[in-house]
Amino acid sequence: MSTDRVVISADGNPAFAFYLPITALMWREVGCLQPLVIMLGAIPPLVVDRTFAIVPPGDALMMTAPRCCGLAAASQLVRLLAYLAPSVHPDDYLLIGDVDAWPLQAAAFAPPPDDLFLMYDTSTQLDRPGISTPAYPMGYIGAQARLWREFMRVDEATLGLGLERLFASDPILARSPEGLNCDESLITARIKAWPGHPGRCRMIPRDGFPIRGRIDRAAWPADPSAAGMIDAHLVRPGYSDENWPRVRPLLAQTLSPASLAWCDDYRAEWLARMGG
Repeated sequence: MSTDRVVISADGNPAFAFYLPITALMWREVGCLQPLVIMLGAIPPLVVDRTFAIVPPGDALMMTAPRCCGLAAASQLVRLLAYLAPSVHPDDYLLIGDVDAWPLQAAAFAPPPDDLFLMYDTSTQLDRPGISTPAYPMGYIGAQARLWREFMRVDEATLGLGLERLFASDPILARSPEGLNCDESLITARIKAWPGHPGRCRMIPRDGFPIRGRIDRAAWPADPSAAGMIDAHLVRPGYSDENWPRVRPLLAQTLSPASLAWCDDYRAEWLARMGG
């Protein structure tokens, strides 16, 4: 039996790590996809414990720091190789999400009948030789695991080995050994080289500023409303006294009272153990 999943990841950077269990919860309860969470390096124990409370053990993966690149680049790129995770089956649907973005509905992210799902900002441009626009951001690209394997062309026994193979073989990464901020260029090039693009793709372009259907940290409203919106690109760090009151209304509008209380308790424990 196949599983519809969303893939999120983070390293120990507090600005991103804090959001990990809450974002997993939002995908489970609001986005209606099962989170597959990849944690790299020294993740705070509180984040690990809270994530394991939301995600089944087989879908919450711990990775040591890779040899091929820095943690920030690894946490970006490892999502492209989620099909190598032990719990993933070839027919599972894998949608890439961002740890600092929350779904605000399920319908927009339901697996389509098409082979490849692409939701993207029409204004996104890539200043990279040989790559045509538009660029496809990592979130949100979705396909069955077997198709991810087809256009990524990396087939290793583990996620760690897959990252090493990716860095050893991809021409874009060869020009940037650290690999930071190469994820968008890499996946755009691979998708556009795939014979099924664009004919076998469900293309969902989004335009405007902020882009249509998004509550965006670049223009965060005083009173955010989830009604009719697709997602929220969050202000960081979410745990601060300044930002928690700004993002919490979206939790209150979309989660059950019990889940909202769980988020409040987690944030309070973060402040007690990690500071603000």
